[in-house]
Amino acid sequence: MPFSITLSEILYEEYGFWWMGFQACSLYIYTDYVMVGVSMHSHVLITINRIWALVFPVSYKHHHNFKTAWLVCLAMVVYVHVFCLPGFLMDLMYYRVDSDESCGLDIDLLQEWSILVQIVIYDFPIIFIVASYPFLLRKQLRRGKTVSAMTGTLDRSGSVKFRKRKEQTKPFVLLTLLTVGILICWTPTMIFYTMASFMSVG
Repeated sequence: MPFSITLSEILYEEYGFWWMGFQACSLYIYTDYVMVGVSMHSHVLITINRIWALVFPVSYKHHHNFKTAWLVCLAMVVYVHVFCLPGFLMDLMYYRVDSDESCGLDIDLLQEWSILVQIVIYDFPIIFIVASYPFLLRKQLRRGKTVSAMTGTLDRSGSVKFRKRKEQTKPFVLLTLLTVGILICWTPTMIFYTMASFMSVG
């Protein structure tokens, strides 16, 4: 089924027809709206995680655990569904036409919902992640200098402290790659859909 959905999506985007039926169309729309929103907010959680670790390292060390991470992720998934499901269900119950020619939400019929979801679920993550990065970069650089100073005074060989510093740097490298990926892959698309959402109102 996942391969069929992907193939169907490619054909739909390329040739403008949908050949998988009504139920598959619903699954496609759900993944297109809800799962993309969950993915983007996962990046938000990674950024929040780094803010917590760098700004409040003692609290992070004592309170960050598997249970906390699981509950935060669950809350994020519920949050995304609260915003995305109303429009999806309205379309499914009132506006959707069982057709082989098209598959998608009609944002002209769901204007207010479409604008709200675009801003809160898709635009906000990009703004938050990009705006947070300079602050996190400054914190990370200051933390690196502190660790370097400690290395020179506490460990003559430098081997133990160097290993700890490398472990502390890995999460920030991941955050940097995610931020660059969002700027390159997501930002142009979200600008387009934001403009489309507001233009549908006019």
